[in-house]
Amino acid sequence: MAEYGLIGKTLSHSFSKPIHEQLGGYSYELLPMEPKELDRFLTEKKFRAVNVTIPYKETVIPYCDELDAHAAAIGAVNTIVNENGRLIGHNTDFAGMMALVRAVGAQVQGAHVLILGSGGTCKTASAVMRSLGAASITVASRSNKPGTVSYEQAQSLSQIQIIVNASPAGMFPNNAEENFPLSHFKQLQTVIDVVYNPIKTNLVLDAQSRGIPAIGGLLMLVAQAKYAADYFLSKTLPEEQIDAVYESLIKEKKNLVLCGMPMSGKTTIGKRLANMMNRRFVDLDDEIVKRENKSIPEIFDEAGEAGFRKIEAEVVREWAKENGCLISCGGGTVLSQANVRALLQNGEICLIDRPLSLLSVGEGRPLAKSMAEVSALYDARMPVYRACCTFSVTNDADLSAVCKKIEEKFYETACTKRAES
Repeated sequence: MAEYGLIGKTLSHSFSKPIHEQLGGYSYELLPMEPKELDRFLTEKKFRAVNVTIPYKETVIPYCDELDAHAAAIGAVNTIVNENGRLIGHNTDFAGMMALVRAVGAQVQGAHVLILGSGGTCKTASAVMRSLGAASITVASRSNKPGTVSYEQAQSLSQIQIIVNASPAGMFPNNAEENFPLSHFKQLQTVIDVVYNPIKTNLVLDAQSRGIPAIGGLLMLVAQAKYAADYFLSKTLPEEQIDAVYESLIKEKKNLVLCGMPMSGKTTIGKRLANMMNRRFVDLDDEIVKRENKSIPEIFDEAGEAGFRKIEAEVVREWAKENGCLISCGGGTVLSQANVRALLQNGEICLIDRPLSLLSVGEGRPLAKSMAEVSALYDARMPVYRACCTFSVTNDADLSAVCKKIEEKFYETACTKRAES
């Protein structure tokens, strides 16, 4: 018997277990199941309470003996409580999405809203937007549901001011999936994405690059879990727990990414920081060598720089999907905007800024064999490093002091929901 847990189809990278166990102090299980298994699970009722995620939020409704007002009005259930054999369906996604809207500061009253996706989460988003006084709500669907427009038609709606992604687009493991283009929406004011893994989807990053406030779905996940836990435990947990658990999760899940010149100290600093912060250390150059079973100079000799960069990009995409890592980049990694975008989905980028006079040469670096080459690289690359990093720390002092400064700046930058907007 699973007392508490989450039912859905694919749950291997769900964050719900640590969230619920921090919130309520109970054991919480991930219960992936195929549609044919769902009937037996809900008929046997061998659980106290469960959450429901994609694709079963609507499927579970006929199994419920009673729906609360939000679940009935929305037509989607994300929480089921077993009350002496009677299954009561609730929808805490409504309150969770409301928290997300408030956190990003969206001005919904009188706004024209576009919702991407027409599944169960779309119903919740529509209900929230209606309750906040949206002037119009348009739903874009890939399945041509009645009352929706196609994604192509949606791009002609120039009046749209708020976009909500209520679809799985961009969700792990499809992090690199092309996002819905934003360039057509000249009046766009806010972007909200319910996807929480990665922490920032390409849609969120695109909006932020345009100066548009945007937020991913992690805060919503924590908020709805808190309200679900209230039902699980038949008591009201403090609202402050939402921010506390959110910040704890960010500390655990966000990657710290180090960039900088060759020989700037990324590997040395990274290894020490990984131990300090209890993170897995990943040196991207080492991962390339392992993958190709060749040294980096050998790869350059055989494939040229273009060939090396292609391999590097594949390795970046793989590791950028992970959580809780300390990733040390090669000197040229962040020269690619695609690499930067991938790394920012789950991480903050720190520039290790080591003065030119302290940089050394050689040691198997194909593009830094002499001081003249190092100086030329420094002039060309430092503006790019400074443009892509979240924060920078100068490496010209005691190593322990440098590591401590990076740790402090990382938490200062990452551990607030406003960092997502």
